[in-house]
Amino acid sequence: VARTLEAFTDVIPSSDFADGANATDRFVLRIGTSASAEAAITEVELTAIAPNPSTGSARVSFALPEAGTARVTVYDVRGRSVATLVDGPLSAGRHEATLDSGSLAAGVYVVRLEAAGSVVTRQAVVVR
Repeated sequence: VARTLEAFTDVIPSSDFADGANATDRFVLRIGTSASAEAAITEVELTAIAPNPSTGSARVSFALPEAGTARVTVYDVRGRSVATLVDGPLSAGRHEATLDSGSLAAGVYVVRLEAAGSVVTRQAVVVR
């Protein structure tokens, strides 16, 4: 049985990029005890892209509250799909995919997770 004693959410904006681009990261800190990490997943989460900014490959971490089809797509600033990292059935729980940013031009990209009727996005920055 999992119990979350407290949950804190914070949004941290950043404009520290040389090209003036902005990024916003949402952090959720859960404090408590858990017999199972999967029991704490209650919504579709795109939890991290690391490193970000990236010069090579970046790890895209996400979580699904239930088994089903998931799709992780990367878009450029013009809305064009430049990579599909995941497209198929996955179990409930935490997952990772790899974004090979070495093949992308420097710039800002949108990583989009679609699963369980939800859409979650995060920005990824590629630098050279």
